[in-house]
Amino acid sequence: MDNVTIFNNLPIGWKWVTIDSIGIVVSGGTPSTRQFEYWNGDIPWITPADLSNYDKKFIGKGRRNITQIGLDNSSAHLLPENSVMFSSRAPIGYIAITGNPMATNQGFKSVLPSATRPDKNKKG
Repeated sequence: MDNVTIFNNLPIGWKWVTIDSIGIVVSGGTPSTRQFEYWNGDIPWITPADLSNYDKKFIGKGRRNITQIGLDNSSAHLLPENSVMFSSRAPIGYIAITGNPMATNQGFKSVLPSATRPDKNKKG
């Protein structure tokens, strides 16, 4: 099957678009594990390992949570509900949709379904 055939056989109502036309792409981050005050808060924090053997479309929490201070002092972003997360580090290829606001580690690239970058200073 060549690209022309694939391009022409989209389901009715679908169209080809670039990712930046449907949202923005952000990476995640990990707060320092040496800072106790960054961990065990109320912000779900997802790693690719949390999606291992996970077979649902939406995810609401992972094994760990971070605090607002941890979010503020890392490269993690608070992703809004309905963001699409793609694992880009081992294991590669896991996909899930955020069921509520959450953050991810650097093992993800996430597409936010809006034109606004997530606000690191606000909880979901």
